[in-house]
Order: sequence, then C-alpha cells, then structure tokens
Amino acid sequence: MEKLLQSFEKALSIFVRLDAVVLFLFIAIPGSINIYFSQQDESVNWISLVKALSGFCWLAWIVSIGCHAKQKLFAQGIELRVLRNYVLRFFIVAVIYLLIKWVTEEVKTSYGSIIIRYDSPIILPLLFAITFIITTLIAAKALVSAEHKKEAVFKDYFSTMLWMLVPFIGVWFIQPRVRKL
Repeated sequence: MEKLLQSFEKALSIFVRLDAVVLFLFIAIPGSINIYFSQQDESVNWISLVKALSGFCWLAWIVSIGCHAKQKLFAQGIELRVLRNYVLRFFIVAVIYLLIKWVTEEVKTSYGSIIIRYDSPIILPLLFAITFIITTLIAAKALVSAEHKKEAVFKDYFSTMLWMLVPFIGVWFIQPRVRKL
C-alpha cells in the first residue's frame, strides 16, 4: 500500500512542475466550459466529464503541493504529523465526490429550463466541503512550513489557504512559490 501511495505522489508531482500559465489553463478551461454550459442540457456526457476534470485538476494541484512540501520538510528534518498519509485525503475527497454524483437525482420542470437537483443525504456535500477545506488547510500549512523551515502557525498560512481555494487567481501567487521550493 505504501508503494502505491508513493507512486501516486510521484504522479501528482507533475502539477508541481507545471508553469502557472499551463496550470491555469488546466483549471480554467474546464471551469469556463462548466460556466458556459451550466444552463444547457447536461445529458451530454462530455460536459459532465469536463466539469469533473476541472475539479480533479484543482484537487490534484492542492494535494501535489502538500506532497511536495512534505518531501521538502522531510529533507529539512521537520515532521508535521498532519502530513502522515496525506495522499489518502485525495482519495477520500474523490470518493465522496463520486458518491455525491451517484446519489444525485435530477428533476426537470415541464419547460426544461430549470434543473432541480436533489442530493441525498445532505451529509455528503457537507462532508465533501469539510474534507476539501481540511486538505487545502494542510497543504497550505505544509507549503508555508517548508518555506519558513519551521512549523507554521495558522495566521501564517491562512492567506495561502484562501488563495488555494480560489484557484483562478491563487495559481498566479502559489505556483511560483511551489516551484521555488
């Protein structure tokens, strides 16, 4: 299992090496397609796939930052307990997202212009939001700790976490810092 997680970390490291412009395109193009087609018929499978691709790239970027910072912290002799099995958080968030997609039921009005979504149970979207924010929080803490070569406190990495949660803008501030590590 440990070998599998290490190979997954290596695969995610591609997001660390990307230039900010390329990373922005990976996140923004699927996101903008999502916005453009949000009012249209979602029965087309490729639209759902593109929407999921944007979210995957965003999550993979955040987890790759945490994994890269974890390696730098290990090289500096600093161990953060919250980074143990960090890559498993990626799978947890992804599984919760897939569960939400699986249990979501769409009901269309008689005119077909309004789409109503029912998520059941409501705990899944809440759990998704909590795990996503925690994953982002840990990645931000790891990044700032690796930059300062000591364990960071919340006020040091709060702004970094906010930039990660707004990837269309944050990628321009975070990615150069990550590549500089």
